[in-house]
This record gives sequence, C-alpha cells and structure tokens, in this order.
Amino acid sequence: LWVRLAAAEASHEAGRKAEATQRFEALLADYPQHRAVGLSYADALNERGNVASGRRAQAILRPLLVERSADLLLQRRFARASELAGDANRATEAHAEAAFLSGRAEDA
Repeated sequence: LWVRLAAAEASHEAGRKAEATQRFEALLADYPQHRAVGLSYADALNERGNVASGRRAQAILRPLLVERSADLLLQRRFARASELAGDANRATEAHAEAAFLSGRAEDA
C-alpha cells in the first residue's frame, strides 16, 4: 500500500496527471475506505484547482466523513474540494466543522 501511494504522489508531484490519476484510482479500488489513500488523492485533486477535480475529491471524501466526521484533516480537505466544486454550503459547513475541531469554536 505505502509504496503504491508514494508512487501515486510522486507521479502527481512530477506533473504526470494521467499516471497519477490511474495510480490513485487503482489504490481507491483496492482500499476504498482507507483514510491515507482518500486524503492523499483528495489533496492531489484539490491542487489541480478545477471544478471536476473538486467534485471527484468530494465523492472520495464524503464516505470517509460518514465514519470520521470529527477528523480535522478530512474536514479541511472536504471544505477545499467543496469550494472548487462550487458547493458553497458544504464548504461553509466543513470550514465551520474544521474550526470547531481545531479549538476555535468562536469561528465556527
């Protein structure tokens, strides 16, 4: 798992989007509920900065949030993905949840 994840991240960092996507999708197929796979892939998608990538990141993170709604990193990644996807309501909710989880209840 970890070597495959590192290879996917390396492909992304090298700018080989198609290869990175193929590697991440294969990991996701094998480990659909794995936190590290979901976070890493969502990070890569969010860095692409477009609507389609934001929507895909939302789809990857949404099932993880069902089980781990109190996970600060998941909430932050979901907030960014929602912003990219144009889903302002979900982005606002996730940012508020992240603020609360990081001890800034007054910002939530």
